[in-house]
Amino acid sequence: MPSSPTLWRLFNCGHQVVPAGRPYWFDNRAREPIGTVIFQMSIAGTIVYRDTHGEQTVPPGFGVLFVHGEPSAYGLLRGEHRAYENRWVSMIGAGLVDHIDALRNRYGSVFDLRGDKTVERDMRELAALGDPTKPISPTQLASAVHGFVMRLYERAERIHAAQQSPAERAVDQLLRQPMLGWSLKQVAAQYGCSREHLSRLFQHRVGRPPGQYIAQARLEHALQLLRDTDLP
Repeated sequence: MPSSPTLWRLFNCGHQVVPAGRPYWFDNRAREPIGTVIFQMSIAGTIVYRDTHGEQTVPPGFGVLFVHGEPSAYGLLRGEHRAYENRWVSMIGAGLVDHIDALRNRYGSVFDLRGDKTVERDMRELAALGDPTKPISPTQLASAVHGFVMRLYERAERIHAAQQSPAERAVDQLLRQPMLGWSLKQVAAQYGCSREHLSRLFQHRVGRPPGQYIAQARLEHALQLLRDTDLP
């Protein structure tokens, strides 16, 4: 039974060794299928990744996330004479690019995965599930791809949170869950910062006071419930 084009699925995967001195450069604007998402992890050697935000290196232990059809490129610079080894997976499905864009808008396209041995293991397991000679349903494969992307989110969030101050983590909590019944004082106490500092940082990042933002978010939620449900 062919898989539905709307379900997330593994499009391709592989392990690659680029010999020293061989040209290796890809411009994603012209690559197809458009909307294919690729996660590539450097194992040995270093490539560069370029997009509209600039240029970054992707050394061993780092991964890069990009999409076919977007204005980005990656590969070895001229004059690089070391071999390059990587493992990659490509994925497609309805809404997948939106999830990837949300992930990259928050954490960037290049991920420091040094010390986390589970990433390469997850890529191997996903590749094994995508083997066309093995019996697996489209929904099982979609669930596995979804799990892989969500674990990338979780790893990026852990790294991001470790680099934040307590007040910055408190702001993120308020932005993620404005429906929580906590007061600003309770959120500040939970994260070990002052209410005043939390308010100043929130206004600096969001452009309005936290109380105003939360009240607006709750009002919009209530209006949505009135429109979409039969609740009184």
